[in-house]
This record gives sequence, structure tokens and C-alpha cells, in this order.
Amino acid sequence: YIGKLAVVENSKSKLSKIKPIFGDIFNYKILYLVLILGLMVLLFGLIIWLVEKRNNHFERGIQGLISSFWWSAVTMTTVGYGDKVPISNAGRFVAAIWMLFSIVIISIFTASITSNLTVNKLANANLSVHEFREARTGTVKASATETYLKRNFFRDIRSYPEFKTGLHDLKNLQLDLFVYDEPWLLYQIQNNDDFKDLKILPIKFDLQLYAMPMTETLDDDLKHDITAALLKFKETKDWEMLLEEYQLDQY
Repeated sequence: YIGKLAVVENSKSKLSKIKPIFGDIFNYKILYLVLILGLMVLLFGLIIWLVEKRNNHFERGIQGLISSFWWSAVTMTTVGYGDKVPISNAGRFVAAIWMLFSIVIISIFTASITSNLTVNKLANANLSVHEFREARTGTVKASATETYLKRNFFRDIRSYPEFKTGLHDLKNLQLDLFVYDEPWLLYQIQNNDDFKDLKILPIKFDLQLYAMPMTETLDDDLKHDITAALLKFKETKDWEMLLEEYQLDQY
């Protein structure tokens, strides 16, 4: 049997699935672009007001400034309500510059959000166990897994006498992750209703090859049948796929 260590986490709620998306969109780079965009809206709104107020096309005072900012925002988003438009040649020149400039800014803004979402999605698709070193990580006490976690500088390791207790703590949100042998974890999650809210992350590491011993007193015919079955399985496509999944093609 071929196995590896696996990482289990509590299944995310709908809210926690939405939160990363908002985090990707509203990070400091995007907020920086929004700030620049807002300042440009105010700047061109102010310029158009200074140009057009001489024609009494934009109101004077605070109301005129508010109308000019509204015009600037509407023009930037290409909505074009038409309630406020420049009528002088100078005003139209300013408007033309703002139209071209705003197209560039909006394109950069859209590309930044798209890039952020794409990069983070690719990063999540290539998760590494080392990304969880700061998490509250549970495992079985005095196990090879505990040794592995300590050697790889996991900072908050919580050891349990047996893995079911750790899975219960993970279920009750007292842990962020639980790391242990994949076969044991997979069996419990698939067959124990207590752990139906847990899931194994797409991370496999620390290869483990399991041997299955047979007693010497086992019937010779049964030994022969088992050996034949194993040899037959090794000739199938399933064996090749198994080796490929665990990067063991050389075996």
C-alpha cells in the first residue's frame, strides 16, 4: 500500500469562502488604485468646473463642485447621462483628455483585480505543507508525523494520544489543521459521520510504503492466490495510475 502524510481542515462555511474573494479584491494594491481613481475624478471635476462656470453651465459654489464631480464620475464610467456636459471648446478639450485617461485607468483597475484573483487561484492550486507552519496543527503524539512537523519548524504543534481526539478538536475549531497518515484519515472521514465536516487538502508529502505481512502458518494455496492477485494487479492500468499519482513511476 502506498501512502503519504495528509492535511485535514474543517470544511469552510459559505462566509469563509466569500472572505478570501473580498481579500483578493480589497488588498492594498487595489485600494491604492481606487484612491488614485478617486483623486483623478476630483481633479478633473474641479478643472471642468473652473472652465465651465464662466458660462454659467455649472452652478457656482458647492453645488457646482458637486455637479462637476458627478460629471467626472459619470464620464469615467462611460455611463453618460448627459445631464451635465461641457459646452465650451476648452471644456470639451478637458473632457476628451479625461475620457481617454479614464479608459486607461479603468483598464489597469480591471486588469489588477483579474490578475489578483488568477494568481491567488493558481497559488491555492499548488499548496505546500510549509505554508501552514504558523497554524495550530494537531497530530499523534510520538509519531513519525510529529517528528516531521518539528523538523520542518511548525510552531504550534498539539499532540494527541490518538488521532480521533485530534479530529474532534479540529471539528470543534480548536485546531486549524490535523496532519497524519493519509490512509487512516481518509478512512475516518469517509466512514465516520462525526467527521463529515472535515476534508483532506490536496497536499501529499512524506512518502510512506506500507507492507502487509502474512503469518508463516497461512495456507500455501491462499498464499499462492494472494501472490497471483498482486502480480495480476501490477499488470493493470490502475497500478500505473497509482504510481503516477504518487510520483513513483521509477518503481
